[in-house]
Amino acid sequence: MSPIGNDSSQQNGSNWVELSTELLMKIFSHLKLDELGLKDYQDNKHCLLQTRLVHPRWKLVMDELLEKWCLEFWTKWKATYPSNVSNRYNFPHLSIGRSLDGSGMDDILCPPFLQEENRPSPTKSVCITERKKSKYWKREIYFPKYGTTLTSLTLNQISAKNPLPAKTLASVLNFTSNLKAIAIQNVCFQGDGVELQSMSLPALPHLEHLKFWGVKEIFVDWILKPYSKQLVTLETDRCIEWNPNDNDFLAYQSLKRLKVWPPLTGLVEAPVIPPPLQFLSLGGLKTGDVGPNTLQLIQKCISHFSATLVDLHLEVSNYLTSRPRVYASVKSEGGDKDEDAVGPPITNFSFPMLKTFWIFYPKTEGEVGIVTDFLQMFPALETLKLLLDSEDIDGHTAKEHLMEQEFWKVCPNLKTISVQIGGYVDNLILRMEAPFN
Repeated sequence: MSPIGNDSSQQNGSNWVELSTELLMKIFSHLKLDELGLKDYQDNKHCLLQTRLVHPRWKLVMDELLEKWCLEFWTKWKATYPSNVSNRYNFPHLSIGRSLDGSGMDDILCPPFLQEENRPSPTKSVCITERKKSKYWKREIYFPKYGTTLTSLTLNQISAKNPLPAKTLASVLNFTSNLKAIAIQNVCFQGDGVELQSMSLPALPHLEHLKFWGVKEIFVDWILKPYSKQLVTLETDRCIEWNPNDNDFLAYQSLKRLKVWPPLTGLVEAPVIPPPLQFLSLGGLKTGDVGPNTLQLIQKCISHFSATLVDLHLEVSNYLTSRPRVYASVKSEGGDKDEDAVGPPITNFSFPMLKTFWIFYPKTEGEVGIVTDFLQMFPALETLKLLLDSEDIDGHTAKEHLMEQEFWKVCPNLKTISVQIGGYVDNLILRMEAPFN
């Protein structure tokens, strides 16, 4: 496409420039966007970059669209499994590799074209990872120059062999005041409790999305504390507490999306001011990790948000898969309580806003009972997603089994029941639409 200024483009393309921002966004959204993105630093022919060069208005619209696609890694809800920063969907980003020979982020890989004088940054997203490369740029040059253009930052795979000093992260964040999202996965930090207490992180007024995976709890707490009041999205495999020790009851007051793995102990205590959670995923609850009161524990955790939840995912697969449902109030033949008994479900509260529920595909009588107990609390449920760990059941078998259960009688507003293999890519086995009988 010829740049504006060429005679032919003035005659034939000026109307394209005059299109509304909304229409340009719609058109540009259909352009091909793949993993190449900004990965090949020398490729100036990529369609997205070409589009940015046509006209200043096109550049502004395309940059806005690129940022939207980029932030979907944090904002687009995917209930099952942790989000993997190495498996981003339509995620244009600039990768910066840390030197394995240096320390911290003192020496970082930077594509040569960025080192040119007055060269604008081509991206608002940076991913820092541990890779050995030949050309490096100093951290104290890159972030002061481009830090304020960044709206998302990812730290990925930084090992104990070359840990990242906590003070270095604090230094980087001082230059990234416009960040909206941060993801930290499998990063080993360097620092102790005394050092962290004396080190404050800068204000990031636009930060709304945080994801942690494989990070020690002491560093998760350190990063969470100054930003908890403004977070909209949080994903973590570490314990969080609604009511921190400093009695900061306004923590998580803006949180709408939460994905958390065990332990759940910090979530059981009712928050003084419940956050307006709309999307909640509790994952990783396996048979060996749970006790006889796990069902009650889960229900107590979710009960705090009964007035606001619209989408709930519970990964409790393999729980009670080999034994029927037996409640703790039922005596065994010897007169004592069954050690494998489950505490009676809490059914004295309702989730009037809940529209979508994700849970394991119930294979046994006990599992059918557990799913039914949950469904009784969801009077407005419209979509039931049943998840399989493997493709061991075909659609015909699943349909026959579900027709016998009649879940739609428990939830009269149910419109769709699907059976799928959970994971990064959903594999649909069966989709049933109302009316079911």
